[in-house]
Amino acid sequence: TPLMQQVRAAAMAENEDNISLHPEEGQLIALLCRMIDAKKIVEVGTFYGYSALWLASTGAQVWTLERDAARAARAREFIGHEHNIH
Repeated sequence: TPLMQQVRAAAMAENEDNISLHPEEGQLIALLCRMIDAKKIVEVGTFYGYSALWLASTGAQVWTLERDAARAARAREFIGHEHNIH
């Protein structure tokens, strides 16, 4: 989606740790969640919210936790309006 592309581009431009998922990995985790018909998902480590968007694309409710305040604020800029990401 355009939002996923925007988040990924920002993460890659600003990410010194190189911890963001590749699109293929996002597709894989979404597929695995669909295969088990996940309804609720907890993600530890939000970073910019890219993987949370992949998880939410399955229709599941996603709770994502980030302890770094700056990263959490940045993620909210991108994914704060998504109805199934908390």
